[in-house]
Amino acid sequence: NFKENSLKCSLTWRGALQKRILILTEGEKTEPLYLKSLCINLGLDSIKFNNDSGDGVCIEGEKVDSAPISIAQCAKVQAAKAEGAGEDKEPYWNIIYCVFDRDTHPTFSKAIAEIYTLQKNHPDQIIQAIVSDICFELWFLLHFSYSTKQFSCADDLIRHLKSMQDENNKKPFSDYEKGNSNYFRITLPYISTALMHAKQLRKEYTKVNAGAYTNIDILIDELKKHAPLARLASGNIF
Repeated sequence: NFKENSLKCSLTWRGALQKRILILTEGEKTEPLYLKSLCINLGLDSIKFNNDSGDGVCIEGEKVDSAPISIAQCAKVQAAKAEGAGEDKEPYWNIIYCVFDRDTHPTFSKAIAEIYTLQKNHPDQIIQAIVSDICFELWFLLHFSYSTKQFSCADDLIRHLKSMQDENNKKPFSDYEKGNSNYFRITLPYISTALMHAKQLRKEYTKVNAGAYTNIDILIDELKKHAPLARLASGNIF
C-alpha cells in the first residue's frame, strides 16, 4: 500500500487562474475527455503542451504510456522546465498533477516514490499524484454509490459500474466504453455526492490502509479554486 503523505501537495493556490497547470494522465481517452469537460465547465483556459506562453490548464494523455512510472518520469522532466534566466528564472509549470491507477501496474509504488521525491526537490511547485485504486472508473461509481470494496481488477469494477442505477432507476453506464465524451455531463448532477463519497472513502482507507481509494476530488476542488470569479458567480458550475 502507498503512503498517504506521498500524495499531499506542498502548496495550495487560491484565487483566479494565473498559473500554468499540467495534468498528465494514464489514459488517452477517458480521463482527458472527462477533465477537459470539467475545465470547460469551470471556465478555465486550455493551453498546449509546448510553445504556449499563456496561463491555463494543459491536459496531456498522449505524451506518456500507461505505466505510472512513465507519468512520474515525464513529470520530472516537466518540473525541471523553466523560463527566463538568472534571477528571473522560474518554473514553466506551477502545478503538475499525475493521474494514474493502481490497477495491476508493477511500477505503481515506484511512481509514488518518484513523485514524493519531486515534491521535496521542487518546493516552489505543486506536484501531486492523483490516484485511484483500482481504477479511474471508481470516480464514476462514487456518483451513485458509496462502497469500500476493493475490486480485484478494473474489469471487475466496470462490471459493477454498468449495473449502477441513478435516481430515475436508469443505468447510465450500462453501455460503458472508454473514450465516451458524455460522462462528465452524465455525472455532473451527482458530483457533490461523489466529492463527499471520495473524502469519506479516503478517511476509511487511512484507518485500515486497504480498500477502494481515490483522491480525484482533490484535483477537482483545486481546479475549481481557479475558476474565474464571474464563472463562480454565475451559478452554472457545481
